[in-house]
Amino acid sequence: HTFPQEEEDADYQRDITSVGITFSGFDSPACGIRGYEWALGSEPGWSDILPYTGAGIVMRNGSHGHAQVHLPLAHDTLMYASVRAHTGPNCHEDIIHSSSDGSTVDIEPPVLVLRSLALFGADSDSSSNATDSMYADSDDVVALPEFTDADYEDNGDVVEELLRGTRTLYQRQYDSIGLRWNATDATSDVANVTWMAGSLPGVDDWHPETDTIDDQIPLNAISMSPGQTLLFTVQAEDFAGNRITVTSPPLTIDTTPPLIAGLTCSPSYLSRAQSQLACEWETTLDEESPVDRVVIGLGSEQRWDNLVQFYDLKLTERRWSVMIPDWMFDQHNGTNVVSLIAENRVGLQSGAYVEVTLDVTPPEVGEASIVTTERLGEEEGPRVCQRSRATMALRFDGFTDPESDIDSYEVGVGSYEGGADIHQFERVPGTSAVLHPLALVPGQVAYATVKAINRAGLHSAGHKQCVHQP
Repeated sequence: HTFPQEEEDADYQRDITSVGITFSGFDSPACGIRGYEWALGSEPGWSDILPYTGAGIVMRNGSHGHAQVHLPLAHDTLMYASVRAHTGPNCHEDIIHSSSDGSTVDIEPPVLVLRSLALFGADSDSSSNATDSMYADSDDVVALPEFTDADYEDNGDVVEELLRGTRTLYQRQYDSIGLRWNATDATSDVANVTWMAGSLPGVDDWHPETDTIDDQIPLNAISMSPGQTLLFTVQAEDFAGNRITVTSPPLTIDTTPPLIAGLTCSPSYLSRAQSQLACEWETTLDEESPVDRVVIGLGSEQRWDNLVQFYDLKLTERRWSVMIPDWMFDQHNGTNVVSLIAENRVGLQSGAYVEVTLDVTPPEVGEASIVTTERLGEEEGPRVCQRSRATMALRFDGFTDPESDIDSYEVGVGSYEGGADIHQFERVPGTSAVLHPLALVPGQVAYATVKAINRAGLHSAGHKQCVHQP
C-alpha cells in the first residue's frame, strides 16, 4: 500500500516531496526471507520513478514493514509501488513480488463554479398593453445567467467579477434560493460538497454548513426576510483532501416595488393654443434593490402609451416635456393619463399617474349686458345707450365649458365688434365689471366684448352694442 500517513492505504496523495509504503504477508516457509527491495514505477512492477532499492525500509517483523523516500513528484503523477522479497539460497523461487493498485499525486483543488443565481418572482402589476412590450421579461428576471463552459472561457473577467462578489444580486422569492454550482476534479474526483449562509463570506450565522449531494441549494432549505442580505459559501473537497471555497455575491431579497413621489403635470388642460405638456417629480426610490428603469408616456388609460410612447428616462432625470401634435386633439380629445413607471432590479414596478384633458372646443357663449346706471339708486338693467362718457358697467352670465371649465374672463370696449381700441382687454374677477376711464364720443357706437377663457386656453366672446347719448 502507498500511504501519505502511517498505515493509511490511499489512492491519492497531496505530498509532492516523499512517498511511503507499507507491506506485509511475504513468506516462504521452505526457504525463508533474507531481504526486501522496493521501487516506484508508472506501471505495476516498473521502476522508472524509483529504481529498486533497500533504502528506507524498516521492518516490524519478518514479513511486515514500511518504507519511505524523499523525491520530487509532479501533480497528476500515477505511481505503483512494487516490493520484492528475496528468498533463501537454493529456493525454488528467488523472488516473491507484489505491486500496489496505484496512487495519484493530486495537489490541485476541485474546480468550483457558481453556475447561476436565477431570480424568479411573482408577476408584475402590469395591467395594460403598454408595459407588455416594455417589460416582457419582468416575470423572470435573471441576474446571473447560466454559462456554459465555453461562455466561461469567453467571459472570464465577468465570471471573476461575480465570484469576487463585486456585484450584488437580488431576488423576489425569499423561501427558495436559486443558487447552483458545478464542482469537478479531473484528478481525484469530488469527495464532498458543503454550503452555508451568513452575513459574511465563510460565516454560517444564518444557516450552518451542510453536506449536499446536489448541485444546488434544496428547495425550502432556507428562508430569508424581505430586505435581508446574505452571502452563500460553497466548499468542495476532493479525495486527496484539497479544498476550494467560493462565496457568492451578496444576495438581497426585495419584495417591494419602487417609490415614486411628487408627480405633477401642467397644464392639466391642453389645446392647440397651449399644447406643451411638462411633468416633474421629486424622486424614484427603492431601499432594497436599485431602480433599473423609469419610463413616462401618455395614453388613454393608466399604463398605456397609445398617445405618446413610453420614453426611457435617465435615472437622474426629474423633468419631462412633450409637445402634443394637432392630430392628437381630434382623435383623443377628453381625459387621458400621464403614466410614470419605475421598475427595480427584480422586476417589481410601481406607477404614478396624472390625468390631463385634451380640449378642442371653446366655452359655450353666454349673455353679456351693459348695465351702466346714470344716478345713485337707479335700478340696473340692460342698456342700449348711456350718458356716461367715462364709465361702462357690464354683467355677463351663461358662459359654460363642460370639458375644461371657465378659468377667467376678459372684457374690453371697442369701436367695432370684438375690438378693444377704446379700452384694452383686462382680466376681471367674477361675472361683472366696471370699466373706466373711457372717452366715449357723443353719438359714438361702442361695443363691449366679454371673453370667456377655459383652462385649456380656448375662448369664446359675447358682444353688446351701446350708443353714447349726450
